[in-house]
Amino acid sequence: MDYTINQLARLAGVTTRTLRYYDQVGLLKPRRVSGNGYRIYDSQSVDQLQLILFYRELDLGLDEIQMALEKTARNPLDILSEQRQMIIARLEQTQCLLETLDRILAAHQGGMNMSDQAKFEGLKKRQLEDNERQYGEEIRANYGEENVRISNKRYLNQDQATYQRAEQLSAAIITHLLLAMDQGDPVSEPAREVVALHKDWLQIYWPSYSAEAHVGLGEMYVADERFTQYYDQHRAGAAQFLCDAITFWAHRLT
Repeated sequence: MDYTINQLARLAGVTTRTLRYYDQVGLLKPRRVSGNGYRIYDSQSVDQLQLILFYRELDLGLDEIQMALEKTARNPLDILSEQRQMIIARLEQTQCLLETLDRILAAHQGGMNMSDQAKFEGLKKRQLEDNERQYGEEIRANYGEENVRISNKRYLNQDQATYQRAEQLSAAIITHLLLAMDQGDPVSEPAREVVALHKDWLQIYWPSYSAEAHVGLGEMYVADERFTQYYDQHRAGAAQFLCDAITFWAHRLT
């Protein structure tokens, strides 16, 4: 069955503007364009739009949705299975947050003390699961299952002081990175300070530090566009500058 853009929009509960945008970015192209310029969609378009809207409900960005669709395009069952796993993960995240909230309520209502670590347990688990969903495969390919497992365990078990220290270092890295970029030289003293901060941040999570692994991580920042986007959202070229600074300074830090 064929649908005009207005008919498909009504069927799916979205706006025609949304469908035009999906066409513009290549996420959902019409099956054909009629002689008078109208977009025409078919049943396959309906299936693809359903998947897109499922992924949107899971808070995936459009780039992530595009990659997910391309990755599993050969077998629709793979897409449905992946969606199921993502929904299960979302349910587990929600359950974890709910359990944390219940403990907070019980602590307040019963006058019991709740450890600082327990207060943030649910949030940290969700952050870890989000990170796993986005970067899990690449991190394991570069550092191995055992190192990732140890790093995740250290993250979940860190106390509030360590958690705050990691957050402060993360913010300081960006601040000093932008200042170093103003100097324009990844081998400058400000760039060395950025790499030193980055090393301190890594040592919170890594079971052991090595300059070689540090350099490898810097290279991943420019090899994987998702890491690149994280730094380049602050300033274009930030990921490359950080990579260059790490490459020069990692072996020189004492």
